[in-house]
Amino acid sequence: MPRWGVPKAALVGLVFAILGYVGYAVSPLGWMMFVVIVPHALSGLSMPAMQSMMTERVSADSQGELQGAIGSANSMAAVLGPPLMTVLFGVFSDRDAFFYLPGAAFFMAATLTLVGWHGAPARHGRGIDARVAGSPIWDGAQRAFPSSPSRTVNAREPQAPRPRHG
Repeated sequence: MPRWGVPKAALVGLVFAILGYVGYAVSPLGWMMFVVIVPHALSGLSMPAMQSMMTERVSADSQGELQGAIGSANSMAAVLGPPLMTVLFGVFSDRDAFFYLPGAAFFMAATLTLVGWHGAPARHGRGIDARVAGSPIWDGAQRAFPSSPSRTVNAREPQAPRPRHG
């Protein structure tokens, strides 16, 4: 991403994801979904860019742990997302619903994307573990897995980015 840079690519991807979800939510006719797909496809820029930013903040000996955490988060979203969105669709598309809004699941997706974007550590200039280092969960994980090589990132000691090759 030499032209935009990785952070801008992530931002562009997240903005188009939010716009796409809102576009799907407000589309009253099926053919309009196809129109929204084109700009929403740019949301695919976000995950590779965010993953690149995360790997730059973690040392080489912690890359496996980071990739495992990313995979776990993706798996949890794949397991929890469909039932949550199905319930939202069912509740808000029922003819007797208090507020009829069949696109509620897409509004929820846009909201979750916006919340995730706002809470991203890179947006605030902090390392990926700056928010969790020192927390009870982080400390418990370090005690539970003492041989883990993830002792490289500390909220109090910023880590310099790795040099790029190529």
